[in-house]
This record gives sequence, C-alpha cells and structure tokens, in this order.
Amino acid sequence: MTVETKTTIQPSDISAIEFECLKCHTVTHWPLEVAKNPLTRCHCSEENWMPYGGDTYVALANFMALLNRFSKAKAEPYRVRLALNSALPLGHVSGDGD
Repeated sequence: MTVETKTTIQPSDISAIEFECLKCHTVTHWPLEVAKNPLTRCHCSEENWMPYGGDTYVALANFMALLNRFSKAKAEPYRVRLALNSALPLGHVSGDGD
C-alpha cells in the first residue's frame, strides 16, 4: 500500500510575505495587511533585484494584493487552497508489515 500525504493551505493561513537576500541573508517580513509593493533591493547592495514597475515587480505586487484579498474572504460560497510541494520525498509506506 502506498500512502500519499497532501498538504494544502488556504489564503487565510498566510499572514505575511518574506523576502530574503541571497547575498547577506537578511530577511524582511511584512504582514499581508501592510505588504503593498515588493522590495526592489537589499540594504547590502546597490544592485536591484528587479526594476521598479517592471513585469516581475507588478506581478509580485498583484500577487500580494490577491493573497491579502483572498485571506480576508469570509462569505464566499467556495474555499481557495494552495497545495505545497513536499520538500522531502515521503517514499513508500507499507501497511502490511514489510
């Protein structure tokens, strides 16, 4: 027998968004209520991660707005969930002793 474990989250489970600089590993953590625009660079560098107002910037800003909107949706006749890929393979689980 193979057992599958599935993890889902719904937007209301998401309370914040984080950005981590891969150069200095500074983490900036913003609650969704205040997250409006993505960071464009870290304090440790003058190099921009993305141009302000560019495609990636706009996509991230829209994503944060959508997460914020759906995290507050209470009276909808449906529920939105996000599935997460497992970081570690679960492997084969046997139910018959082998």
